[in-house]
Amino acid sequence: MFGAIKRFFIGDPLATAHEIHERLSNWTALAVFGSDALSSVAFATEEILFVLILAGSQALYLSVPVAATVVLLLFILVFSYNQTVHAYPDGGGAYRVASENLGRGPGLMAAAALLIDYTLNAAVCASAGAAALISALPNLEFLRVYFAIGIIIAVAMINLRGVKESGFIFAIPIYFFIATMATLILTGLFQLFTGSLVTMTVQQSVEVGATESLQTVTFFLLLRAFASGCTALTGVEAISNGVKAFKPPEPDNASKTLRMLGLCLAFIFIGVTFLAYKINVQPNHTETVISQVASTIYGRNILYYLTQFFTIAILFLSANTSFADFPRLSNLLAKDSFLPRQLMNRGDRLVFSNGIFLLAIVAIILIALFQASVHLLIPLFAVGVFLCFFLSDFGMVSYWYKKKSKNWKLSASVNALGAFASSSVFMAMVYTKFIHGAWIVILAVPIVMYLFHVIHSHYITFGKTLSIEDNPPTTCIMSNKIILLISGVHRGTLEALEYVRAIAKHSSDIVTVHIAMDPQRTDALKMEWNKYVPDIPLIFVDSPYRSLNIPLLQFIKETSKQYPDSFLTIVIPEFKTTSWLEDFLHNQTALFLKMALVGKKYKAIISYRFYFGKSEETPLLDKVSV
Repeated sequence: MFGAIKRFFIGDPLATAHEIHERLSNWTALAVFGSDALSSVAFATEEILFVLILAGSQALYLSVPVAATVVLLLFILVFSYNQTVHAYPDGGGAYRVASENLGRGPGLMAAAALLIDYTLNAAVCASAGAAALISALPNLEFLRVYFAIGIIIAVAMINLRGVKESGFIFAIPIYFFIATMATLILTGLFQLFTGSLVTMTVQQSVEVGATESLQTVTFFLLLRAFASGCTALTGVEAISNGVKAFKPPEPDNASKTLRMLGLCLAFIFIGVTFLAYKINVQPNHTETVISQVASTIYGRNILYYLTQFFTIAILFLSANTSFADFPRLSNLLAKDSFLPRQLMNRGDRLVFSNGIFLLAIVAIILIALFQASVHLLIPLFAVGVFLCFFLSDFGMVSYWYKKKSKNWKLSASVNALGAFASSSVFMAMVYTKFIHGAWIVILAVPIVMYLFHVIHSHYITFGKTLSIEDNPPTTCIMSNKIILLISGVHRGTLEALEYVRAIAKHSSDIVTVHIAMDPQRTDALKMEWNKYVPDIPLIFVDSPYRSLNIPLLQFIKETSKQYPDSFLTIVIPEFKTTSWLEDFLHNQTALFLKMALVGKKYKAIISYRFYFGKSEETPLLDKVSV
């Protein structure tokens, strides 16, 4: 049943040879890797206004120059990463660039910051999607957290279906979002130039900080607004991490998609910010900025609801950038032995399923902790990604200096400008957002780096232990003592005994044991055993407290001491029914015994399965599990 459900939601398995056919076209890749950056316009302008409103409504005109500065930084980053995708066509982004050009430490710092930011991005985008939905349907406020969690689950399920299929699913709403936002901006500009644009009346009651004393416009306030607006740039690096997902020639197609993403993002972000200023939008916690702009330009008609619907849709799907890149980066780190090896594995649909599951779980935890509040999550958001921007650009400067190819000075200058700009934004974010939650990210990065170190040390030690050159095998099995657990005398027990006889050199190597929890049953069991197995004595271990595991483990320990030079094998007979529902009719003693033996230093623990209701021709290999 589990397999049927999995096939229904995820689809049939794909062969490894089919991977080349899962590559993305430029238009599909823009949907897969650009949803994060494009969706950020739904809250980036709002975050700028939330800061400027602290100085009163008269300070909101500064949102336009702040947004223009953010767009300038966007173009610097696009040019910088355009060089990165050509220099590193195998992908890897900031982690690869920093590791190879600056050393392991900076590389792991970039990886830790990116993993944290991808997780925060998923939580922020899902929360923003829930906020957009509640702006249109305010009566559903009590379902905010559940909506956000539902978005994470839905996006994870879509990604489990495969990169190409998820790209097709995401492309439709994302391109409709671009079209509706372009229509909104062009309609607003037309109304502005024709003098028909409606201006909202200032209502001090909805202003943030209306009940507090107003601040003056200072450099710190502008810096804080700029740092908040830079959340619009998250996701720009995503394409550099996923170059291998593009159709050949991968670097050229990735570069074209990156430039396309930069132009779309710049147009929508500056357009929404400009119209919000002209309409005199006041930021508040009950209705988003885009909702206010659309309702002013269109009124509450079909065009308004279409704009809200596709804004909600892209926010629903904007977490996809994290689900596309987090597993890829985790895969690279796992290959380098800095994360568990399970993250290297591709699932049935040629995606890194374990990375998708891990991201979904952590994002859901964050949403629950912060109650799906975009305003609470935003201070944590984007801090790490600008640290990655800096490390990537600084690493590329070192790359060009070492390579010294044609026009390397120009290339290095572009990346140096990107490093300077991104480092300035990073310091600004830390300075302005530290007490508002950025300290959590600053603390989390070294913690994750330490986790990388612990995992890497384990794999290094593990590899040395398995090395034939460093530790040549010396074990020589002189004898094999086989402990067979007996619950009663029946067909399953006797079949297991025959298997034990087959692998034992001598009958004296077989030790059969029964944990006697019922004294009345012991005498009957002795008689049955002597009748059917007269040549092998059955050892009875009393259990006055009716415990199975404790006396058994003690017996195994004593047997191990009694035969210190012998190899110890433990055989557990196990019933297997024809249906998982029938399993509930049995006490699953074998399962609990195996759980009790996990972690013990016994080299061989064998389950011998007796299939209830199965054909007598069940192969021996199906019956034995080591």
